[in-house]
Amino acid sequence: MLGEVQLRSLLEYLSTPEPHYIHWKIVASSVPFTKNWRFGTADSWGGYLHERSIILGAMHKAERDLGVRVVVLSGDRHEFAALRFPPPIINFPRTSANATNSYDVVYDRTAASGPHEFSVGPLSMFYLPFRTFKQVDDEDVAIKYIPDGNSKLGAVEIKNLEGRGEQRSIMKYSLWIDGKVEWEYTLTSPAPAYNAEKDRSWQRGYGLWG
Repeated sequence: MLGEVQLRSLLEYLSTPEPHYIHWKIVASSVPFTKNWRFGTADSWGGYLHERSIILGAMHKAERDLGVRVVVLSGDRHEFAALRFPPPIINFPRTSANATNSYDVVYDRTAASGPHEFSVGPLSMFYLPFRTFKQVDDEDVAIKYIPDGNSKLGAVEIKNLEGRGEQRSIMKYSLWIDGKVEWEYTLTSPAPAYNAEKDRSWQRGYGLWG
């Protein structure tokens, strides 16, 4: 999907500690990162699962070790979906002889755990008359799916929190459909999986890759 140079750049961005005032890593993608869109999947990250797994692992590590939240903002589909990608907490061997993978994965079920994606479109065009989005496993967890609306856009507002509390920054995502706010979602940083022993710096801000 990205090629060697772009992939290396993204992984470097995700693994690099941010200044003490940065609490978010934002990745912009022209196509959905989730594999839950079951139509035209090959034209999204759902068609490049090996490369996606490498990036997703780097996202989980950033949330765990760097004290930041990772958010993907994507588009392309004429629908809206919000998702999260919970970190895996345990792998164990499969016993079935018909298993296609050698391990089963158990994912963290903590509320709001894992990197998030907000995928929205179109700005001004028709919406699809049929539904193409479906959660297929616990790796890509659907939060909200709204297919209808000829004009859809998302607005992101980030505000840093005063003091040295456990949560350092808050993000509010607002979904506008046909000129009205139809849905809002609030996310805080750092993530539930954050290992505070590895990084105790804090203040305000965000980083962007895309």
